[in-house]
Amino acid sequence: MNTVSNTHCPADETLAVFAAGDLDPETRDAILAHIEHCRECLSGVLAATAHLQDERMAERASAAPRWWIGAVAAAALIGIVTVPLARYHRPSIGSMVALAPPSERGLEPRLSGGFAWAPYRGPARSTDPAPDVSRLKLGGAAGEVIERAQNDPGAEAQHAAGVAMVLVEKPQEAVTRLETVAATSHDAKTWSDLAAARCQAAVQLRQPALLPRALAAADQALRYDPRLAEALFNRAIILERMDATSEARRAWQQYLAVDSTSRWASEARERMASLPR
Repeated sequence: MNTVSNTHCPADETLAVFAAGDLDPETRDAILAHIEHCRECLSGVLAATAHLQDERMAERASAAPRWWIGAVAAAALIGIVTVPLARYHRPSIGSMVALAPPSERGLEPRLSGGFAWAPYRGPARSTDPAPDVSRLKLGGAAGEVIERAQNDPGAEAQHAAGVAMVLVEKPQEAVTRLETVAATSHDAKTWSDLAAARCQAAVQLRQPALLPRALAAADQALRYDPRLAEALFNRAIILERMDATSEARRAWQQYLAVDSTSRWASEARERMASLPR
């Protein structure tokens, strides 16, 4: 097992293994604690992670699956069958996506499930002149999802409940829920949503020490799916929050390589342009 001293920087090889996600939990946690206070090692981890992401994206781009026509046909058939039943489906992430306010969002990072872009306005404040009806409707749907999870221990229900808790501005509870699901999951979306929850908790609860852990979750999501737009967006947001300007700029470029046309992409360009030179 690799070890990390509290006073000495870990070896470059250890940082590279950490970036690849191959360390044991004890050493991983020790490195996370170390890079909270060591900018040099943080930069080393970010560089190694970016290199790995570039390699994985290149590998995927060069692959030429021969089964894509069948997959598209199967997806179309599933859509034809399931869409008419969606309105009767049990509470899920989809039910919250449908009720998300189109005029604003209270969460800076992105959640999985297909949430449409809306301008970031920050969390609701007690000084707001009147409650937003669309936010109240979203809160009601989130409450149904959380209630369902009380009687359904499955990963899907617990993941959806974690997303719901982020949406109702309970990020710490969301982190706890999503960490439990992610501990046994290889699902990129679960890890990306954990990154979003940790980032939101860091901002909302004024706990910047959570940001390196949010970054670690985003990196884990991208190990499972290097082209997951939500995870790439969240990684760039987190790096901005960590004041890692050059790494954040590179992260936004990586996002735009995957999504260059959506309104999320327009926000990415604006954020990248506003970074200090």
